[in-house]
Amino acid sequence: MKTDICNCDVKDKESLALFRDRLKKWNKWFSGKDGHSIRSQIYDMIWYDTVFHTINEARRIHVEGGSEETGLNGPMVDLIDRGYVASQVLSIRRLTDYDYHHPSKSVISLVRLIDDIENSIHFFTRENYVCHDGAPYDWPSNEPFSIQQRHWSYRHKNFDSLSGTASDKRKRSDSLKAAVIKKLRKELKVCDEMRTYANRFLAHASDPESKTNLDELPKRVTLNKFDDCYRAITEVSWFISAVILFESGLGGVPVPQFDQLIHLDKPIVTSKNIIILDEFWSKRSSEVNEWELFKWEEKFGYVSKT
Repeated sequence: MKTDICNCDVKDKESLALFRDRLKKWNKWFSGKDGHSIRSQIYDMIWYDTVFHTINEARRIHVEGGSEETGLNGPMVDLIDRGYVASQVLSIRRLTDYDYHHPSKSVISLVRLIDDIENSIHFFTRENYVCHDGAPYDWPSNEPFSIQQRHWSYRHKNFDSLSGTASDKRKRSDSLKAAVIKKLRKELKVCDEMRTYANRFLAHASDPESKTNLDELPKRVTLNKFDDCYRAITEVSWFISAVILFESGLGGVPVPQFDQLIHLDKPIVTSKNIIILDEFWSKRSSEVNEWELFKWEEKFGYVSKT
């Protein structure tokens, strides 16, 4: 439990109250239990990227090994590739989404968090950053070294960089530099093409005229481009969590609590059951084809009541 504001080593108590309120909100957006928190979104994105790369490596081993014991089903591979691209592009889009002024359309994203930090920059002072949880502004010289003192020292050093201040020029009123916010936004610019791809090719079926000069864009959606976006999102997120919010970092790829490679060495069905799948394919095709045989006059045409 945090120290009461009245007992914090901060001169501007009102500013600290507002700063604490912002910290609570930012931490909820970043690490809240909601499945849409920034941390949860990143974990899902990185997890499924790692799953895809593992499957892709299995494909490489098959192709280069040329073993008759393994094989790849074309339609399934195509479905995996399309699913990977669609889900990952939309994940990048969500994490870099812009906020909407209407409350019902608000989003949880890195961009919204960065915008809110910028809007609260006048509360982001050294004394609030260092002392918001009850830590002293100046550590007592007569106290023995402790982990709390190390954290206090890191906070001052962090804020030296955040405010562009030399360690011998520290002031309580030092504030977060606007240049830091600008740099965070610049790092995320690498995701702009993915956002455009999501908007024009995935989330919306844009007409040809609106896609002028974008014909080459799908060719630029590569694994290297994904990595550029992942790296930018991870670095910006780590910086916000570990430095600005002074909380834990991300932790990388989630550690599975199960054998994530189990059954990869087995076929989905046995050879004798292929005929069953062939029959299923034909049955499903017939069901879909019947959709065109409905009585359109009764459903969409004019039907006389007399």
